[in-house]
Amino acid sequence: MRLPKRYLITPDPSDADPPALFLEQLKRTLDSGIELVQLRSKKLNAIHYMRLAEKAMDLCQQHHALLLLNAHAPRSARHNVDGLHLDSQSLMACDERPLPTTKLVAASCHTMAELEKAQSIGADFVTLSPVLRTASHPDVEPLGWDGFLALASRATLPIYALGGLPADALPHAERHGAYGIAGIRCFWKS
Repeated sequence: MRLPKRYLITPDPSDADPPALFLEQLKRTLDSGIELVQLRSKKLNAIHYMRLAEKAMDLCQQHHALLLLNAHAPRSARHNVDGLHLDSQSLMACDERPLPTTKLVAASCHTMAELEKAQSIGADFVTLSPVLRTASHPDVEPLGWDGFLALASRATLPIYALGGLPADALPHAERHGAYGIAGIRCFWKS
């Protein structure tokens, strides 16, 4: 399967936000050409996440986009979507690939040890972050493009650059060893 070059990580919907607003924003983002989406949520309870995931999957299918759930998604939701995205803690706790090879497995990485772990469990691709300083993690020291290249050049799987990137960063990211770019703010159409 050929992976898209842009990977949207949705903002975290909350139980307080109306799902219709989130889904309208997702539709606008898909209309802009996004073809790979992670439904990221650490705040929604399992029931609300499942309901939102079902509706997000319908939208993604209508737009011929792939939808990945995050690692904390209920196991029962995983068979209806295109894959799973592991956060770094879930990745390091994995002993084997959590889904069959007919589904995508992605992982969040920040270090060489995490990249090696993703490779060892057979992940299909990873995000490597933060490349630049981000508003969401202002105290985290970014890799910078040289640090990103140093790690990316030692990995054997597709890597999406993530963290503080503008939507037009793809050519620069590719010159530094990235397969593509991932982001929330740079792609999300609120």
